[in-house]
Amino acid sequence: MSTAQSTQAEMTTPAESTASTTASPAVATASTPNTVPEAAAPAGQQGEALTAEEQAALQAAPSVAEMYGDLHLQQVRVQASDRYSMQPIGVIHTPYGEKFGVPRQPGIVPSTHSRICLFAPFGDPQAVEGVLSFSHLHVIFLFDQISPEEKFRRMIRPPRLGGNKRVGVFASRSPFRPNRIGLSVVKIEGVEVVNKLATILVSGADMVDGTPVLDIKPYVPFVDAIPDAVGGFALQPPEKKTVVYSKEALADLKAAQERGAQLSLQLLDEVLSQDPRPAYKSAEQDEKVYFVVLAQHRVSFMARGKQLLVLALEPLPQ
Repeated sequence: MSTAQSTQAEMTTPAESTASTTASPAVATASTPNTVPEAAAPAGQQGEALTAEEQAALQAAPSVAEMYGDLHLQQVRVQASDRYSMQPIGVIHTPYGEKFGVPRQPGIVPSTHSRICLFAPFGDPQAVEGVLSFSHLHVIFLFDQISPEEKFRRMIRPPRLGGNKRVGVFASRSPFRPNRIGLSVVKIEGVEVVNKLATILVSGADMVDGTPVLDIKPYVPFVDAIPDAVGGFALQPPEKKTVVYSKEALADLKAAQERGAQLSLQLLDEVLSQDPRPAYKSAEQDEKVYFVVLAQHRVSFMARGKQLLVLALEPLPQ
């Protein structure tokens, strides 16, 4: 007999319970010498009597032993040597042609407009039905430009700490992670269907163009936004640089826009004001010319104190 069945066999009907409670005190004490009086249930919490159907269902339920057996034998032990494979569901197309210049966090360059292009069968329009009822998405992606052969790094140097102080990799958002998995929140701007496959338009992405997307999930404010969360060494947004432009750069930008390039002063300001240079460079004199690839253009710039001066914009070869 199962535990549920043995328990049920000992249950008494309300009538039997009433009979036992009306017996003389001496008889009640003699029949239950070792019982401890139950605490009276609060008013309104006396419990409900099971119906005959509910009692029958409980009796028919499998026992604990039948369901679980030896828990020690049933435990699944994941080993460090285990391997799991994942299949990309699509790619994200962004303005960023290479790692250098990509924002270090999502959302800090809201003018970054990108497209999550889903592969078949994941791009079936039914799979994204209801997405537009949310404002933001979690994008789970692969840092594919980090080699899978890259040696595990226990400690890394976050840019927010000047690029010199080390912390544990799991206290960082470094791309040099054991499984190269990234997680970003982006804003949903729309959904398109191209060649019967869904494309999600988003803004605020911090990924290189062509990054493989492993999964997407809606951002749910009441569980994902934690007002009293503590941000460790990243309590405040980083200090921004002022971006200024040479006359040549402004002329290059105008020409790029006339060619249909998705470039604007706002996008350039937002990207470059984050100062893409290595973090340790911000504290020293730097005469080097740097380049970021943005919307199929090479943007050259250099530091000028607390300013970044944009020198020129050149289209990449087609």
